[in-house]
Amino acid sequence: MINLTLCPKDLKDDVPKFDFKDSYDAVKAMSEFLDKIDFLNAVLVCFVDYLQDKHTNDHYDTILVSHNHDEIFDFSYKCILDCEEGISSFNIFEFDSYQEAFKYCLDLKESF
Repeated sequence: MINLTLCPKDLKDDVPKFDFKDSYDAVKAMSEFLDKIDFLNAVLVCFVDYLQDKHTNDHYDTILVSHNHDEIFDFSYKCILDCEEGISSFNIFEFDSYQEAFKYCLDLKESF
């Protein structure tokens, strides 16, 4: 089972989380999500969430902050394939600016 979170910046409800049986469906959902993003006006934070290691400081050790579609797709694709091996879940959050994105990253770090 692959756990995937895809959160647009204009979300007003609960953060959307999805479970997929295989990597093909997860990559397809991720790609469709990225296709809706205006990369001229958005910054994405993408990270692997090592759920089994919540007691360590390595809980969020793989994070990408970017506004480049190809970079985000390549990173996300590899991480989703790793998730299929049962390593983790994968998350993408959209923000208006790098300042907001990095603030979120700091909040992640402080949350352990």
